[in-house]
Amino acid sequence: MLTDADSLAKALQPLHDIVEPAPPGWWPVAPGWYWLAGFFLLLIAVGILQLWQFWRAQAYRRQARRELRQLLRRWQAGTADPGEMVSELASLLRRVALCSAPRAQVAALSGADWTTYLQAQASTELKPAVSRLLCTGPYVPPIRLAGSVNEQVLELFTYVGGWITQHRAPVRASG
Repeated sequence: MLTDADSLAKALQPLHDIVEPAPPGWWPVAPGWYWLAGFFLLLIAVGILQLWQFWRAQAYRRQARRELRQLLRRWQAGTADPGEMVSELASLLRRVALCSAPRAQVAALSGADWTTYLQAQASTELKPAVSRLLCTGPYVPPIRLAGSVNEQVLELFTYVGGWITQHRAPVRASG
């Protein structure tokens, strides 16, 4: 005699367990993720472009540092006289200033106006001896640059290197 429980068990025997579907995969993702990925790729591209533009805009500084190192090697080797070195350092400083600011603003400066401009553009201390060298050194015959001129030229090297590194380029008007 079959009971209700036995008949129920016999009726359920041909049935199998429920087969669960596989969990949903990662791919393809929803359209929102494509938009988000595109946005982040755009941000990365803009960042790389800005870094590239900054690197290119600083090319004049890198070139000036290379020239300064070459001048320093010549000075240390003793192959340049003080007047020539002061003139070349003043010229290098002027060229760097012309690369970073509008020509009309920098080209006409001389003497105290020139050193005032230099002080305004960088926090590097401009000692009076270095200021005097920048104002008059390129125009004074080397024979008149006697005394502690070697120390003054080394101070000028230090100042020029610091100014090249620290100066702030004024904002140029676009157009």
